[in-house]
Amino acid sequence: YYLEEQRVDFRALVRDLAKIFKRRIEMRQIGVRDAIQMKGWIGMCMRETCCSQFVETFQSISLNDITEQNLPLSPSKFTGPCGRLVCCMAFERENYIVKFLFPEPGTKLCYNKQEITLLEVDPIRELVVIEYGENGKKVELSIKDLLPQGFERAIEHCRSCGGCCRRGIYEEATEYEIVENLAE
Repeated sequence: YYLEEQRVDFRALVRDLAKIFKRRIEMRQIGVRDAIQMKGWIGMCMRETCCSQFVETFQSISLNDITEQNLPLSPSKFTGPCGRLVCCMAFERENYIVKFLFPEPGTKLCYNKQEITLLEVDPIRELVVIEYGENGKKVELSIKDLLPQGFERAIEHCRSCGGCCRRGIYEEATEYEIVENLAE
């Protein structure tokens, strides 16, 4: 295996080596991620890189993964030793699926017959921050308190399909339908 950005013609070298060693010789060009996966490397978390430990196939990773996780848009902080966005963004994506069951922060909802404003969704801690009342009291609630019954099925569906219908639940529904669904 060899790592090179440009295509290199090794046919003459391979032919000469095959004559010397009387063996079939192959040279394969690999990408930067593949090289890191084969060699092993220490990531910015000071652990062995995910790709060298357990990631078998590379998923595409974009800046959207960073914004979904409410991280600062500074790609240099999320660049792995291969120069690409870190692989762990892809397998952390699953933890943020529940975020897509909620409308955008700032949306007014009805909870316990009271109008509330959704301020933040924290899928890792399984909490939402809401604001309610005339004085704007802020409270943390469990995600399960605010989602309709059976939301676990929707999450399982999103895990199986890769989240192709992201935000679709609330884009198609009117605000009235959202309030009614969450009030049940």
